[in-house]
Amino acid sequence: MQNVAPKTITIQNPYSLLNRIFEIGNSEICMREDVGLLAYSPLGFGVLSGKYLNGNMPEDSRLKLFPNLSRFSGENSMKATGMYFNISKKHDLSLTQMALSFVNSRPFVTSNIIGATKLNQLKENIESINIDLSEDVLKGIDLESGVFKNWYDKAKSRGYDLYSTASYLDYKTYIHSDILTKVDIASMMNSLEVRTPLIAVSYTH
Repeated sequence: MQNVAPKTITIQNPYSLLNRIFEIGNSEICMREDVGLLAYSPLGFGVLSGKYLNGNMPEDSRLKLFPNLSRFSGENSMKATGMYFNISKKHDLSLTQMALSFVNSRPFVTSNIIGATKLNQLKENIESINIDLSEDVLKGIDLESGVFKNWYDKAKSRGYDLYSTASYLDYKTYIHSDILTKVDIASMMNSLEVRTPLIAVSYTH
């Protein structure tokens, strides 16, 4: 009798506003197979708190104490963080809570793995669960940053709501179907390319 391994029920991958690569293919598989994402590094080693903007390097910060953890501290990461900071300020949100609430809002996320070194940081992180980002904020993240503009525009033009679980899956099915023309496919591929010299939808370099 062949042994059958237990079904996978969760997967722990990095996911944040600075690293949305998980959305390209893994998110659909996880949603269809009922496998929840345990999103780790949702603040990109604390970069999405905004404390490293404008060249700041707090003495007791993680990047100061562990300079080898520099994945999210490059020029592109800081540029993106600055864009997200402006969006959060526009909507009277802290950057930290906007970044964590964004992760919480994704239909494929089961748990958001937060981390803090101070009680005030922990309090701010935990309170993010009570924040529901408006569609204006979500659109701002996708459109003002430019990362997902083609994706968003194409979905909206066909009546799909990328912030609805069912519609998200329907749209994923659509873009993988034979309905797409070669021009459409090229357009969708372009939607996964950031408008700055980055890799896919990751700001890690």
